[in-house]
Amino acid sequence: MMLVEVHPFAWRGVGTTGDSITQMLDTMGYRAETVSGAPLAAISDYGHIVALRR
Repeated sequence: MMLVEVHPFAWRGVGTTGDSITQMLDTMGYRAETVSGAPLAAISDYGHIVALRR
C-alpha cells in the first residue's frame, strides 16, 4: 500500500495528468482508492489517495 499526495496544480509544469498517474499505478499493479476506501476512477483534486496492490 502507498499513500500518495497529489498536486494537480503542478502537473502541467512536469508534463503529467491525473489519467497518466492512474495509468502508471495500474501498470505497476496498483488500484487507486480514496483515503476512506472508495474506488477512485479519476484523480483530479488536490489531496491524498491510497494505492493498493491488486
